[in-house]
Order: sequence, then structure tokens, then C-alpha cells
Amino acid sequence: MAHDEGALRLLDENVGMRWMAPSGDYMAYLPVMLERYKEWCPTPQNLLPDESVMECALDSHNFLPAWHENKVVLRGNSWHRVIPYVAQDAVQAIEGAGVLQVALAKLATDSTIAIEVWE
Repeated sequence: MAHDEGALRLLDENVGMRWMAPSGDYMAYLPVMLERYKEWCPTPQNLLPDESVMECALDSHNFLPAWHENKVVLRGNSWHRVIPYVAQDAVQAIEGAGVLQVALAKLATDSTIAIEVWE
């Protein structure tokens, strides 16, 4: 990558970049990525490190049996892992908060039931 002007230019710009194609997106083990996307333009291929890519194991922790206890609610990565990908955590947190707000508004007389409905 150190000799690829296109890749270096991308690193200097204040932009996010994501490559997608009909065959998939750009997330996998390095050898699989290199093989699968060998027909793509060279810029995303040149951005790959020579040695490895970060693996994010989503199953490295046990899931909690519930997302709440009494009136305390866990949200986002506090209760499960999400791939660090395209602001997924933020979107799910906003959606979850919105649905929780609706449940609390509809079941205002019993917040415990509202939280169970939300969960």
C-alpha cells in the first residue's frame, strides 16, 4: 500500500469508503478476500494489509438471558456484540430507544411490562 498513490490519497482524505459488489462486500479472511475480489479494481485490494485483517468474533461471549432487570435496560454492545460496520451500533441503539419509548408510552401504568414487551 505504501507505493499505491490511490490508496494513500484515500487515507489522506476525510471520507469513509466502502466497496460493495453483487458478489458481496469487503469483509472476510484475508486469503478469501484476495481470491473473491481479485477481479475488482486494484484500489481496495491494495488497501488490504499484507499479513492479516481484523477478525471480529460475534460468538466470543454468551448471550444474556434477558436485556433488562427490573427497570434497568441494557442496550447496544452492553448486551451483545455487533460487527463494527457502517454505524450499525448507532442505528440499532436509536431504533431500540424509539421502540422502548413507544412501549413505555403505551403501557405507562406499568413500566416493567412495557420493558418486557420491548424486549
